[in-house]
Amino acid sequence: MPYLQDIVSESGNHYFVYNSEEYKWVETSIETSAFTEKPDLLVSHPAFVKKKSPFKCNDENLNKMRRLNDRYGILAAWKLRSFIGLTCEAKQNISNSAFGEVINYGAHICHGKHGPTRTRLLLFDKKELWLIESVNGGVSQVVCCKWTDGGSRTLLKEFLLQNWLVKVIDQSCKKFGLAIECDSFLGSGAFGYVFRVKRVSDGKQLALKVTGWEEKYILRLELEYRRMEKAHLVCPEEVMGVEEDGFAVFEHGAAILLSDVGDHYSRLDPQSIMDSLKQLHQNRILHGDARLENIVWVNGKPCWIDFAESSFEFAPMSQAAEYEQLRESILDRFRYNAL
Repeated sequence: MPYLQDIVSESGNHYFVYNSEEYKWVETSIETSAFTEKPDLLVSHPAFVKKKSPFKCNDENLNKMRRLNDRYGILAAWKLRSFIGLTCEAKQNISNSAFGEVINYGAHICHGKHGPTRTRLLLFDKKELWLIESVNGGVSQVVCCKWTDGGSRTLLKEFLLQNWLVKVIDQSCKKFGLAIECDSFLGSGAFGYVFRVKRVSDGKQLALKVTGWEEKYILRLELEYRRMEKAHLVCPEEVMGVEEDGFAVFEHGAAILLSDVGDHYSRLDPQSIMDSLKQLHQNRILHGDARLENIVWVNGKPCWIDFAESSFEFAPMSQAAEYEQLRESILDRFRYNAL
């Protein structure tokens, strides 16, 4: 791990090597969403990792080899598998069965609704390493070399999968003065990914929402930022705040910085959710997408997010329809008939 981490660090990415050999994180059953595969190592940006504790081991030799700064973790969510830097498997000796095991990881990572077109895998032992690229679940390239071969470090550094989301997260952290660690992934939707971040200057926790480089996504995110800013001024208790100058566009995407980190709506009293929507309507704010997924728990109260579809014009019919949509959703999720 230390040698591999040195190479990863030299790549210029904020990637780390995580030991995942005892933790199931590769999904292999579509019917049951069962995670049964356990690759030995995961190379990833910490934003995509769920931290784990060092696993218990009865092998004294292995315990002696462990270091205090070793990292343990798994992919935080299966939908983030497009952003894995490398999926690794270590063996005493590389064999055909070991190769089959690794390409099986690639097949599962690429499969499914959120699966990437390509993923990269590393199979290695003490003498050699195999760099394997999987495209649409099949093997497209295998490069084999010895660790002692000239240029092997450079070859591995260049093989790490680059992606837009890592670049936008790192650029956002630099722009806004933020730090991001493991266990930061909060969720995603059709237009972006949300992460918990910490402001370096005072340690305050905020939420960072990022989207890709397509113009329609960037324009939507800016619209969301401007409308949330306006709605928060009118209803500061019911609408998530956004940081001043908290919208930025980068080469590979864009980001907005929200003033708080919300928790899941299940922590809320269902009637308070309904009352918060009433407050928006009383102030002539139509949310536009009044689903439970767009409301979070903040300091014990409901707080609305994602105002890209909102409107600030009085529209009684639309408000009534929005109110009924949310009421039915609350009845379905909470078994509570809101007033």
